[in-house]
Amino acid sequence: GPVESSGVSLSADVVKEVFPYHVILDAEFRILQVGGSLTELLDDIVLVGRIVSDIFMVTGPIPMFGQWDWSVLDRMRGKTIFFESVLTDSSSVKAKLKGTLVNVSTSPRTIMLALFPNVKNLTELSDMDLSMADLPLHSCQREAVLLGEHSASEVKLTNHLDKLHRDLIDSMEQQVKDRTNELASAN
Repeated sequence: GPVESSGVSLSADVVKEVFPYHVILDAEFRILQVGGSLTELLDDIVLVGRIVSDIFMVTGPIPMFGQWDWSVLDRMRGKTIFFESVLTDSSSVKAKLKGTLVNVSTSPRTIMLALFPNVKNLTELSDMDLSMADLPLHSCQREAVLLGEHSASEVKLTNHLDKLHRDLIDSMEQQVKDRTNELASAN
């Protein structure tokens, strides 16, 4: 018969290293495992054993506030899903994450949310008390944040040059006006 290729199973430690912000859920949306960086981001609260809707709400593409629903989650399979932490402490900045849903097992139903901080630049990173070193090595997120910073600085520079250009034109128009008035009053 055909030779079956046996895949390599990843240990929990490898999954935690590659996906430092991941969450693994069972069929009842109970958290079975999380990445260490996610625990740190959420002020070291114990996440394993809790129901995910007590920790996160889905903000898009199909918002789920309150209880999570498998039929809604399944409709978002293959899309980037956006999450926000549900914190009772109003002084804390809400953690914003994005990621995808990965099926781990169908029986019993287990999924992994492969998550990353949802940040576009260093300011948003800093607002969540994170630095570039907190972004996963095995993703393009560091590059995306740097690109966001570069784009922002290009926009700032362009705006500055536009203002200088407008100021120069205004100054030249004023000089022409002043000279015209001088010549008119000299006659």
